[in-house]
Parts: sequence; C-alpha cells; structure tokens
Amino acid sequence: MSEALSILRDEFDKYDGDNEENDILADIGCSVELIDDNLFEWNATYIGPDGTGYRGGFFVLKISIPSNYPNSPPTVNFETKIFHPNISESDGSVCIDILKSYVWNKTKRIIDVLLAIYYLLINPNPISPMNGTAAELFKKKDKSEYFRKCNEYVRKYAAPS
Repeated sequence: MSEALSILRDEFDKYDGDNEENDILADIGCSVELIDDNLFEWNATYIGPDGTGYRGGFFVLKISIPSNYPNSPPTVNFETKIFHPNISESDGSVCIDILKSYVWNKTKRIIDVLLAIYYLLINPNPISPMNGTAAELFKKKDKSEYFRKCNEYVRKYAAPS
C-alpha cells in the first residue's frame, strides 16, 4: 500500500498543480479532487464536451483506487446520471477497456483513465453497451433522438447550478 500511496500522492499533485498534466485536464474540461483527503477516493468533474449531447453539462464521477494500484485499475462511476451507451443508467459504472483488469497495466495512470472517459463521451462505443437503449439510438443513421435524450438528461441531472 505504501507504493500506491506514494504514486497517488505524486499523481494527485501533478493534477492539482500548475503543470502540464493539469493543463491537459483543463483542456478537456476536467478537474479532480480528493474525497475526505483520501488518496484512494477521488471525484472528477467534467464539463460536457462541445459537439456532443453532453455539451454544457456538469458531470461528477467517483474514482475508487485499489490498495494495490497501479497493479489493478480503479473503478469509475458517474455520480451524475447520464444517457450514454457505455455508462450504466442504474449505477453509473463505465464500460471502457482501460478499466478492465485484463487490459490494464501498471504503466497506466489516472490521467489515462480520465482522457479515455473524455474520448468515450465524444465517441461512444455502441458495440459494447451498458445501456442498450442509448446504444440503439446512437447506431441509427439519424442520431437526433439520441442527442435529444442526452440533452434531456443534461437538463434534468447535469445542469450547472
């Protein structure tokens, strides 16, 4: 656990300071903070990317990091309800390869996960859905109903206060 603590302390300091990693997160509308000063529990916030049905939404995610990090991946759940093919509507869990233990490798870091989730918001993968309804709407040639539903969720659950 001491290795994980050391790595996480270094990582968090990079994302919270004035440096390249923090600039990368700022460029994608993302920020991180610790939950109760616990290096193993983080909140990440995203501003919905332009050009998507999530534009302007404010999304909070909980990142739970295992004690054997970086040997095992974190788990990530959207705390803000979102309509997305790869995000469970019931518990906010995220289906993305980087978070699967058989894909994860110990060179990955939290910033890799945050970037992957950002790109997932821009480019959903309807082939591997957690939300079948969202996936079916996204697969249609005319995506207007998909975007309408995404916007409805943003208005209901992710509108900035």
